[in-house]
Amino acid sequence: MSNNNQKKSNGEYNYKLTVYSITAKSNLHVGSGSENYGVIDNLIQRDATTGLPCIHSSSLKGALKEFCRNYVTGDKNLINYVFGNDKDEDENSGSESKHKAGKCRFFQANLLSLPVRSNERAFYRVTAPILIEQLNETLGLFGAQLNEKEALIELSNILKKSENQRVIFDEKDAYLESNDLKAKKVAAPKGLKNAEKILGSNIAVVNDTDFIELASDYHLPTIARNYLVNGESNNLWYEQVLPRETKLFFCVLYPDMDLEEEKNKCHSCNFNKLITRNPVQIGANASVGYGFCQIEEIDTIALNSKK
Repeated sequence: MSNNNQKKSNGEYNYKLTVYSITAKSNLHVGSGSENYGVIDNLIQRDATTGLPCIHSSSLKGALKEFCRNYVTGDKNLINYVFGNDKDEDENSGSESKHKAGKCRFFQANLLSLPVRSNERAFYRVTAPILIEQLNETLGLFGAQLNEKEALIELSNILKKSENQRVIFDEKDAYLESNDLKAKKVAAPKGLKNAEKILGSNIAVVNDTDFIELASDYHLPTIARNYLVNGESNNLWYEQVLPRETKLFFCVLYPDMDLEEEKNKCHSCNFNKLITRNPVQIGANASVGYGFCQIEEIDTIALNSKK
C-alpha cells in the first residue's frame, strides 16, 4: 500500500480545489443580521476588510445544505459527508451521538462583476482590478491558478494601458449608471473571450474607487417591503439587494479520493452535479422569488501534486 493510501486509511486526505461561479437570476438578499439605524433597514453582507458585498461562508454553506436536504431523499450519506451531521441527524449512534464536521471546506463568495445600467445597453457587467486580484489571491493561497489567469490580469491592466478611468469593448463610448461615469471604448484585449468565461459578457472595467462607489449603500438597489394586516399597511421597511446578473465566485476544498474509492462512493462528485444542475436559492425571501442562483463549475484543481 502506498504512503498516500496509508494516509487516507487513517482518515487524512489530500484535497482538490473546485472554483464555482454564482450568477444571481433574481434579486439576492443575504442579510448582514446586524442592527441598522440608517435609512436602509436590512443591509446585505459585506467583507470586513474591503467593505464589498459578499456571501459569508457560513451563510453559503447553510443555503447549500438546505438545498441538498430538499433534493436528496433517503440516503443521508452525501449530506453528512459534505456538511457533517448534527446530533439529531445521526440515527445509528443513539442519544450519545456527537456532531461531526463535514469533509468539505467552504470559502466566502466574493464579487466577480456587478450589472450596471447604461445608456447604450441594458447593462454592462462591471469589474475592477480589486476583484480580479481577489480571485487570483484566493487561489494563490493554495498554489493554484485558473487557465484564464493571464486573460484576467490583462483585463485588470487595461486601465493603465489606455490611461482611462473606465473602459468598455463596444462600438462607442457609454455612460454607466449616471452621466458622471463615462466609459471610453477601447480595442478588445486578446484574452477577452477567456475573461468572459469567468466574468460574463459585455464587460466594463472601472478603477477600484469607482467600483467601491458603485457597490456602496448609495448605489445598490433598495426595495420597499410592506407588511399588511387585514389589507392595511402596518409597517414599511427597506431592503438592500444585489441585482440579478450579479456574479460571484467561491471555492470548496474536497477530499481527493483514490480512483477506485471515488468510483464507488463519490459524494463530492454527486454534490457537484447536484448544485450545478438545478437553481439554488441563497439568502432570504424565497417566497417572493429572491435569491435564485445558477452555480457553475469554473475549474477543479488537484492540490496534492508534488513539484
